[in-house]
Amino acid sequence: MTLGAEQAQPPAPDAGLRAPRRIAWSGAQAVAVALSTLLVGLAISALTRWLGLDTEWYSGQTAAVQSAFRLATMGLPYAVTLGLVVVLVRSSGEGWRDGLGLRGFPVLPGVALAVLLAFFARVGTTAWTTLLLRLGQVPPDSLDVMGRFPQGPLGIATLIAVAAVIAPVAEEIAYRGVLYPALRNRWGVTAAVALSSAVFALLHFNVVWLGLPIWILGMLLARLFERTGSLWPPIVAHALFNLSAVALWFAGRALGGV
Repeated sequence: MTLGAEQAQPPAPDAGLRAPRRIAWSGAQAVAVALSTLLVGLAISALTRWLGLDTEWYSGQTAAVQSAFRLATMGLPYAVTLGLVVVLVRSSGEGWRDGLGLRGFPVLPGVALAVLLAFFARVGTTAWTTLLLRLGQVPPDSLDVMGRFPQGPLGIATLIAVAAVIAPVAEEIAYRGVLYPALRNRWGVTAAVALSSAVFALLHFNVVWLGLPIWILGMLLARLFERTGSLWPPIVAHALFNLSAVALWFAGRALGGV
């Protein structure tokens, strides 16, 4: 291969997010989309507890019904969020590529950055958890999300579908694709990274155990989006981060630590 004039060409105008771009939706609309997952999730949780579906009824069902129940109750908040995103994008006239950053990216460096981000974020989260345990903190039952799924192949498949596909895609679209650019255009990169990640951390409920690690994870994902100009590397990193949690949970069970 020869080194010609093509390598001297400047990068494409949409490479990265370094130049602020017009966002067709308001900051209030972006916040509403970002908070929809949390609000719908709280409503579903309250409803299922009130109806007794998450206790007596659930324990008496087959693995197939339990898996379908978990997929529905955990997937519905994300479905609502993505539905709002569809309405927002269509009403704004923006395409999926330019509106949300679902554009192509250099695969090798993009995936490499995603893997590194997921690895160091998991190491940091594990270190934070270890510190809290050594300080005598007792993790609440609400943190054991994976333990809510039924045992067996169907339960594991449902868990992976939610943790590694549905959640990463929906959350990255909502928080990095919709919320972050709106905040970025108004307050700049640094404030947008911090604020969008703080809202992202709220989605994970427990401030003591998850607040700081998830806030830092969100900032790293926003920076990855900023660097690559594509939402796909943050989605990959998010999926790998969640998969590592699933793997550690099963490893702990195998070793008798859970």
